[in-house]
Amino acid sequence: MTHPHLLSFENYGFRYRRAREWALVDIDFAVAEGELIGIVGPSGAGKSTLAASVGAFIPNLIRGEITGRLVVDGMETAVTSPRDLAGIVGTVFQDFESQIFSSRVDIETAFGPENLGISRTEILSRVRKSLASVSLTEKKGRVPSDLSGGEKQRLVIASILAMEPKILVFDEPITDLDPEGQRDVLLLLDRLLTDKRVTAVLVDHESDHLVSADRVGVLAEGRLVAVGTPREIFSNGKLLTKYRLKPLAHIEILSALGIDNGPLLLADTIPILKGLDRSFDRDKIKRITKRDNERAEVYGPPVIEMDNISFSYGKNRLISNLDLTIRQREFVALVGPNGSGKTTLVKQINGFLSPQTGRVLISGRPPRSYSVREISETVGFVHQNPDRMIFAERVFDEAAFGLVVRNTNARTIQQKVSQVLSVVGLDDKAEEDPFLLTKGERQRLAVAATLAVGPKVLILDEPTTGLDYGEIIDMMNLLKSLNEHGHTVICITHNMDVVAGYCHRMIILESGSVIADGSVREVFSRQAALERGMIVAPSAVRMGIANGFVTLTSREFIECIGA
Repeated sequence: MTHPHLLSFENYGFRYRRAREWALVDIDFAVAEGELIGIVGPSGAGKSTLAASVGAFIPNLIRGEITGRLVVDGMETAVTSPRDLAGIVGTVFQDFESQIFSSRVDIETAFGPENLGISRTEILSRVRKSLASVSLTEKKGRVPSDLSGGEKQRLVIASILAMEPKILVFDEPITDLDPEGQRDVLLLLDRLLTDKRVTAVLVDHESDHLVSADRVGVLAEGRLVAVGTPREIFSNGKLLTKYRLKPLAHIEILSALGIDNGPLLLADTIPILKGLDRSFDRDKIKRITKRDNERAEVYGPPVIEMDNISFSYGKNRLISNLDLTIRQREFVALVGPNGSGKTTLVKQINGFLSPQTGRVLISGRPPRSYSVREISETVGFVHQNPDRMIFAERVFDEAAFGLVVRNTNARTIQQKVSQVLSVVGLDDKAEEDPFLLTKGERQRLAVAATLAVGPKVLILDEPTTGLDYGEIIDMMNLLKSLNEHGHTVICITHNMDVVAGYCHRMIILESGSVIADGSVREVFSRQAALERGMIVAPSAVRMGIANGFVTLTSREFIECIGA
């Protein structure tokens, strides 16, 4: 039996068991063979529900009520098991770590083909090709738990590719990858589509990743509120604003210059700007540079000092003879390739790990000289997955936990928790179940729980992973406010828009060593260091450099050019 479309939603709806609201409502949408469909929308819109539906995980493993039909390669998902679709649909979930369970990287990659009954010779060939495609060949004998977050995400992608499915469903598949890794995966997907080997559904908050899609669908409150070409969607300012979708920086700049219907690709935009014969205003550049200098003048004494530290896991050296000083009130971005030692480095700061050579001082003292209580009151750490930090049944109780275990009196607890929940914008959710919050709200709750005990240094590991564009703005504005009120903020991140828009200083790590360290504007001007650190500068930065000055945001570019 043939079907006119490889994937067809026919007035499809889904409501989770015991839920009041429908997660998806009347989705009517078809995907032809070889198409790349982008799906965008705010958190809670139903994007992950849609992704899980395609592989028949909904309703077969995740129970609930269905309306309408979803047909995949001629099979209706409501009566087809995920097992029967395993060789047809390959899904990379947002929570990619939950997909890993084998004891070795190559074994994990081989698991899918083995269960499809593929011959041993073919399995070995697929494992080799799949690991090579995501740059994990050298890690094939490693234990997955020893990989960095980005390397784990690559491994899951490789394990899906090894099954050679007809349909790839990617639910934010590259959030934890370094910029070059993101580019490599997108190029790989483009090659597969060009060769007509796959049909793909790509859920992503990064508009730049979807400009080559055939069509883009916008989900909001479970409904498909718009479908169109990338140009139709990303040139619609009202639509982007209404649903808090990320605009394309170069489209914003062209629009400010009075150019409508400009190219969607940045590479095609730069020649247009040069052809306009518009130059940057020198006086405005001086004002921006002065602002940078004035900001650095408010930094206080050193709060973190690292002197010649090294650290290894077995034979794998992750930090090598590193020197670093961070001062009070700095806002630091710690960036670099997956596996470069970023998370290992910050674990030296909060005492989770101790350097094997050299020394670390926190406000003049070694971390090990602090008690657990003292170190948490000095350095707060927010994990990239807030669900690893959250366990209470009420938002208030989660934020209060650090104070409760310190035997703080009830009046003080009430006062401090109310204060931190207000700071992170969760004061109206104090009585709610934390696990019913959105990912962005749970991330902010993790920040609140950390802030409640009063640390002056706040370290966040990938604070924007899994957040929609609006939630990223909210999170980073929160961190900006905390920094302006005296906190030292250190962010491990692959999000270069966040680095450019909010951070003061950028440190690039590569193979456990610092290869660039300076103001964000200065480091973005060092192309050799960016390439070595696998950093891809944001569009506004690249457009500014092409015009003679490092602008960090589209707003700065527009300000400099006097639009």
